[in-house]
Amino acid sequence: MKTKRKMYLDRKPLEEVLPAFLEAVRVPDPIPAERVPIQDALGRVTGESILAEVSSPHYHGAAMDGVAVE
Repeated sequence: MKTKRKMYLDRKPLEEVLPAFLEAVRVPDPIPAERVPIQDALGRVTGESILAEVSSPHYHGAAMDGVAVE
């Protein structure tokens, strides 16, 4: 005996769901950057890119590898 498939999703018009979708994916306004001492920076996110003055290693051996700073 074949049972009827239980549908758990309801079709809704785009005009009804679009505002809720846009609110769910809205990117909040950025938080202003601030300078903090290095010892207070744990768990924080940088406000801009940080570039090293000297590469290590000095050759392009890690050009495709990510580097984690802990």
